[in-house]
Amino acid sequence: MAERLTSHLDGMKTAAANAVAFLDGMPLDLFVADPKTQSAVAMCLALVGEAANRIAADSPEFIAAHPSGRGTRCEDCAIASFTATILSTFP
Repeated sequence: MAERLTSHLDGMKTAAANAVAFLDGMPLDLFVADPKTQSAVAMCLALVGEAANRIAADSPEFIAAHPSGRGTRCEDCAIASFTATILSTFP
């Protein structure tokens, strides 16, 4: 089970790093006008959410040890963190 958890966490990290790389140096107005980059970042977000769901299903002990606060779902917290990271990349 620990191997699956590690795999899911690594997948989340890779997806987030890819999204940040896709946006590296791109101003917000260019991102808004570029459907390819929007789709790439959206796919990364989907991968983060799916991994969060799998962690919640496969590793409830991990979720219990890392509470997200206020009873929110693991996926919601992952998406909020992902969004904050992405928004901080825009110059």
